[in-house]
Amino acid sequence: MKLKGFTLMELMITLVVLSILATLAFINFTSYLASKKLETMAFRIYKYLNYYKIEAYKKEASYIIKISSNGQYMVVYDDRNKNNVVETADDPVIDTFFVYKTEDIGGTGVYLEASSNLINNGIVFNADNLGFPPANSGSMYIKHKRLGDTKYYKITIPGGLNKINFYRFDSPSDSILLN
Repeated sequence: MKLKGFTLMELMITLVVLSILATLAFINFTSYLASKKLETMAFRIYKYLNYYKIEAYKKEASYIIKISSNGQYMVVYDDRNKNNVVETADDPVIDTFFVYKTEDIGGTGVYLEASSNLINNGIVFNADNLGFPPANSGSMYIKHKRLGDTKYYKITIPGGLNKINFYRFDSPSDSILLN
């Protein structure tokens, strides 16, 4: 009587094929997670900016949002004297929004890149000006360190009463307006 079954070679080949498939699935899953973290953070930043723009008009206030030079956080100042300049003694911090660049505990891998005038001057929402000064218009990019320039979001902040535009880029030349 001869027993039927798999040879050791057949089992090894099966295990190698399964491990290759599992590795490919894991790589795709981590890219998917990075893409979702980026999307979530981009929408949160967009909502955050719109919230303070609306609040400035509702409360007839002036807010300055400063972006850190390393792209890890934004700080909102209450510009009480409405001079569109942050003076730490006169303009208290009312909110801080963290965007974690590292993927350590609590980190997302997402970071901001902003035009130099936004980093230097901040984003100003001033109800008295019915908008923000033209010097404070510009763009910010929300990126993920794993995805680089393959997928990212762009928020443009125009002068005056124009709306804040929100774009998704699936490649450097392929953009979709989301709002």
